[in-house]
Amino acid sequence: MRLAVGLIVFAALLRGLVWGAVLPPWQGPDEPAHFAYIQRIATTGEIPAQHHAPPDRFSVATEVSVRAAGYLPSRTHQPLRLLRRGLQAFPVERDNLPQENHGGLITWKYPPAYYLIATPAYLLPFLQTDTERLYAVRSVSAVLGAIAVWLVLLLLLEAGVAPVLALLGASAYAVLPMVTQASAICNPDVLLMAAIAGLARSGLVLCRGWTRRSAVVVALWALLATLTKPIGGPAAVMVIVGIVGFGMGPRTVRRRVAAVAAVAVALVVTYVVEAAAATWTPFGRAGPLAAVRYGLSYLWQFYLPPLSFMDKANSAYRSFHSLPSWRVWVETGTGFFGWLTVPMPSWAYNLAFWSVVAASGIALWACIRTRGRSERALPALLAAALGYVLLLHLAEVLLLLQGGFDLLLQGRYLIPVVPLFAVALYQPFSRIGRLGSLAAGALLLVAAVLSVEAMNDVLVFFG
Repeated sequence: MRLAVGLIVFAALLRGLVWGAVLPPWQGPDEPAHFAYIQRIATTGEIPAQHHAPPDRFSVATEVSVRAAGYLPSRTHQPLRLLRRGLQAFPVERDNLPQENHGGLITWKYPPAYYLIATPAYLLPFLQTDTERLYAVRSVSAVLGAIAVWLVLLLLLEAGVAPVLALLGASAYAVLPMVTQASAICNPDVLLMAAIAGLARSGLVLCRGWTRRSAVVVALWALLATLTKPIGGPAAVMVIVGIVGFGMGPRTVRRRVAAVAAVAVALVVTYVVEAAAATWTPFGRAGPLAAVRYGLSYLWQFYLPPLSFMDKANSAYRSFHSLPSWRVWVETGTGFFGWLTVPMPSWAYNLAFWSVVAASGIALWACIRTRGRSERALPALLAAALGYVLLLHLAEVLLLLQGGFDLLLQGRYLIPVVPLFAVALYQPFSRIGRLGSLAAGALLLVAAVLSVEAMNDVLVFFG
C-alpha cells in the first residue's frame, strides 16, 4: 500500500513538472498577474491587496519575458509553434532587468497564502530572468499538486472507500486535464484544492470522535482555504456545515432538513443583501426581490431549458453550447484550459460527459441496493460539494447584477470539490464488489485517455 501511494504521489509530481515545462511561459489563466503578486512580495515585502489603487504596471522584467515568449500571439491562436520557433523573431530577454511593479495587478483581492509559499522559489539566487523565475514557481505548484493527490487519497480512505478503489480514484483525479494544469502553472487553484481535501478529511475525522486536536486541525485547514482565494473562506464554511450537519450527531430526518435549511437561508440572505447593494440589475432598480427572481431564473436555466415566462438569464454561456448551459462544466473542465483555449475534439467532451453519467448511475444504483450500509461521509460530503456549487452560482449572479461579467463558472473552479464528488462515486462502488472495481478502473482509463489527448493537443498547438 505504501509503495502504491508513493508511486501515485511521485507520478503526480512528475506530471506537474512535465506539463509545466511543456506549457509555454505565461499561458496559464492570468499567470502574469499571479506571478506579479509573488514578485511584489519578493522584491518589496508588500502585498498587492494593500496597494490596489490604479494604475497597474508590471515590471520591466515581466513585460520583456511576456514579449519574448510571444504571449499575445499565442493567446490569439497564431500558429507560432513556440517550442520550435526561432528565437530571433522575438525580443531578447536580458538578465537582471528591473523587477518593480505597481498597482493591484488584477489580483489585489486575493489572499496571500499561495504567493507566500511560492516566494522562496522566486528568490533562488541562480535565477536571472522572469521566465526562469516563472518556471521555478511552477515547480512549487507541481509539489502542491502532488500533496493534493495524497490528501485526496486520504480523504477517500477516511470516507470508507476500499483501499484499491481509493488508489484508483486518486490516480484518476491526478491525471484529469484541469488538475494537471492547475498543478503546472502559477495560480492559487492548486493550493485551494489541497486545502479543501485536507479540510474534508479532517472534518470526517472530527465526526468519528471529537477531540481538541481534531478540532484545531479542522480550523487550520479552514484558515488555509480562507487565505488562498476569495471563495476559499465561504467554501470552507460550506464544507464544515455539510459535514457537521450530515456527519455528526443522530442521523434523523429533522437534523438533515435543518442542515439543508441553514445552508439555504445563509445563501439567500447573502444574496439578498448583496443584490440590494448592486448598482445595476436587468430590472433596473427594482430591488432585491427582482434580483432574487433573476437569480432563481438563472439557476433554473443553467441546468434546464428556460420556460416561456423566464428572462434570458444565462445567455452569456450560449456561445459554448446549446441549452442547457450546465455542459459548460464539462467543456471548460475537460478541454478549455482557462482563458487559454486549446480545444479538444468533441469525442473527448462526450467521453467525459457520458462516463460521469454512467458512473453516477452505477453509484446511485449501488446506494439504492445497499441503502442499509450507507456511510455518513456520503451525504455529508455531497451536501458540502453542492453547497460550493451554489456558492459559485451566487457569485456569478452577483457579478452579472453589478454590471460586469466574468466566466466564473469555468470547470476549473470545481477542482477543489471534485474529491468530494468522487466520494459520492467510489464509496458506493465499494459496496458492490467486482462491478464497483470495474467501474473505478473504467474511470481511471477514461481520465488517462483524456490526459493523453490534452497533452497531445497542447503539443500540437504550441509545438
